[in-house]
Amino acid sequence: PIVLVTGLVAREDRIQGIAAGCDDFLTKPVDAEQLMARTRNLLRTKALVDELERAENVLVSLATALDAKDNYTRGHSERVANYAEALGGAVGMGRADRKNLRRAGLLHDIGKIGIPLDYIEKPGPLTHEEYEVVKQHPRIGFEICKPLRTMAPLLLLIRGHHERLDGRGYPDGLKGEEVPLPLRCLSISDVYDALTSDRAYRKALPGESALLIMRQEAGVGMWDVKLIDVFAESVVSKE
Repeated sequence: PIVLVTGLVAREDRIQGIAAGCDDFLTKPVDAEQLMARTRNLLRTKALVDELERAENVLVSLATALDAKDNYTRGHSERVANYAEALGGAVGMGRADRKNLRRAGLLHDIGKIGIPLDYIEKPGPLTHEEYEVVKQHPRIGFEICKPLRTMAPLLLLIRGHHERLDGRGYPDGLKGEEVPLPLRCLSISDVYDALTSDRAYRKALPGESALLIMRQEAGVGMWDVKLIDVFAESVVSKE
């Protein structure tokens, strides 16, 4: 709902009111034309926000349908979203950042809609050419989501979920501090779920084995070992 407050309001109270959820203020005496103009503007804004939210919901539905097409990835995005949100909470992220991690988790693989399903479901190793095609899915997802303004906080997460601390990830080769904490949370969540889920080319690993592999990889610079420890203690242990 749109909240528009009228009255004699001090500047400090205006700031507090907006922070508390008011959309606009009018001071008395209220000008009827000004009131109508402000109301129409707020209604237009709400209609645009609703439209953007509907568009985002369509993308989430597409991502869920994409997961469901492959028996090996069914539920993957939902689990990654749950893991990433929980890990964000465990490291002290605020509500908005945790929400964005969840949204990004649901959408991180949306770019696979542009990848041949035969490559995704291939029971053996990909050829170099096939792997190069699959590696394009973060870029494709980024381009799909970029036109929606509500997606702005998610774009780096969607584009960068295969980046690594050692700079050998893709598509941009981010390294060290170039990989922000939310992106590290999403990547760790994605890797853990991939390792603990059945794939066309291997069976799921037990959680302990997956964490051991991830810690070994962290030892050569791929992941944030401290974050893996938090993930193990605060997320995996509560499954």
